[in-house]
Amino acid sequence: MRIWSAALCCLVFGSFAHAQSFAFRPSSIAVVQGGRSVTVEVLKPTGSIMDSVLAPNGLNVIGGEGLFGAFLQVSAAKSLARGDYSVKLKGFIGRKAISGFLKVRVQRANQNPSVAAFAVSSEYAIQGESVTFSARVSDPDGDPLTCALDANGDGKAEYTVKPCTTLTQKHPFDTAGSFQPRLVVTDAFGGKTLATIPAPRGEDTFKLTVDARGPTLTVNTTEDTQDVLPGDGRCTDVAGKCSLRAAIMEANSVAGVAFIEVPSGTYPFTLKGQETRTQQR
Repeated sequence: MRIWSAALCCLVFGSFAHAQSFAFRPSSIAVVQGGRSVTVEVLKPTGSIMDSVLAPNGLNVIGGEGLFGAFLQVSAAKSLARGDYSVKLKGFIGRKAISGFLKVRVQRANQNPSVAAFAVSSEYAIQGESVTFSARVSDPDGDPLTCALDANGDGKAEYTVKPCTTLTQKHPFDTAGSFQPRLVVTDAFGGKTLATIPAPRGEDTFKLTVDARGPTLTVNTTEDTQDVLPGDGRCTDVAGKCSLRAAIMEANSVAGVAFIEVPSGTYPFTLKGQETRTQQR
């Protein structure tokens, strides 16, 4: 393999009247200040020899010929100003001098997006209920952004918004459990920011808790009776009715969040208490 470096000497300005004998694939490239090099294929005329490169100071060019053909590798110093440049490749066919021009655009190093806010309407929900997520994002480079909301925190986004500067999204939780929602914001140039909801005071991470939905208990008597078998998922007193006291007993005994439907009416309660006295000497 034959490899040589460019003599970094001068910037080639303007258009060129003579024909270009060397061609490039692609014919123009973009490189990032201080970023990785970009490889370009050199399309050589038959019998031609690559000799040297004229490039601006700060635009680093390495050329060579290998098993898969001729190439140039181009990178830009971090100090090189943004803008459009030309690289001139010089060579020969016999005694005839030939050349070719590669257009190079030097871009600013890409900055990651910024997430100004990421929040949820409630940190608690009941199975089947929805919560609302909201976010505000921006990009230091002014690039358009894509927001991917992973409401369940399982690594798969349920919602994608593009372009995205703000996000407001409702999401129902059909499964009980504990979840850590995430927001991934990306730009078109590889910038990426992962955001999570800020943890409450005293906690290390934020977790959204979804409680299981228990039974719905419908009160159908105003009598003050007790449930005969708390925890069986049914509200039933000895008469087969569901009093308010029986419904509360059942709700306190079953798993999940139980709902009590109470028709309008008057429901008397009998409260029992015991007085305790402490004699002091």
